Amino acid sequence: MNDKDIIEKVANIYHYTAYGKLMAGIIHNVNGKITLIDTKIQLASMSIESKLENLEKKKDDLRPEDYEYFLKDLSSFKKIVDGLNTFRMELNSILANSNRKVFSENIGERTKFDINQFVKDFHEFFNFYGIYKHNVDVEFELGADKFVNTIHRAAYFIATAIIKNVSEAIKVCESGRGKIIYKTFNDAEKVHLEILSTGLTPDVNNFEDLILTSTKESFEGQISDLKDIFGEGLDLYFANMIAKKNNIEISLVKGNENYSFIISFPGE
Repeated sequence: MNDKDIIEKVANIYHYTAYGKLMAGIIHNVNGKITLIDTKIQLASMSIESKLENLEKKKDDLRPEDYEYFLKDLSSFKKIVDGLNTFRMELNSILANSNRKVFSENIGERTKFDINQFVKDFHEFFNFYGIYKHNVDVEFELGADKFVNTIHRAAYFIATAIIKNVSEAIKVCESGRGKIIYKTFNDAEKVHLEILSTGLTPDVNNFEDLILTSTKESFEGQISDLKDIFGEGLDLYFANMIAKKNNIEISLVKGNENYSFIISFPGE
């Protein structure tokens, strides 16, 4: 196995590690709601079953018409509970299908896709990342009218690396809160995704220098766990490596009060 093969395998592992980091948030948010639904359904089911048992015990003491009335009433509630249980199972199925969809879209083959829809889907998914959800205000200016022609997995990984870096910069700025604006546009050959941030501006002049600075910082401290190994600097390092392999360009543009990452994809 040569160096290129090793880097490729590490990049694949790293991609799914980045995805896995978000899964904890997804499981926490979704499972919490599912557990609440499960609990309420179980309590409702137990209550109805108990009432039906009591009704049967009192059947001889009730007039036939009263018994039929109560039985019909409780049977209607039971149908509602059974319907909620079906909904709960469907919800679990949707979650499983969404999980499979993320992985299937990350097959390493070049394909054409709508960059505007990609941004919306990415935002919905990345909203499970704690800092992004709680510290970042998001806006969209999606003007591209041309499809991207690249590997979906590559686009996802690059966006993940950059948004994590930007979110961290927002968290450590003075207010601890900031804005990200997603902008899409295109020219004759490229489709561009600009990610503009009001967070702490990097003290470098270009993307390559940011990678070097961030990667160095990742290894300055003592590496004690997986989070230290897979730090923001390595995110950017692998993102840049994947970008170059797929003819994708990443640039850093600094303004007076903000800065942008511009990702330029091959067009259709």
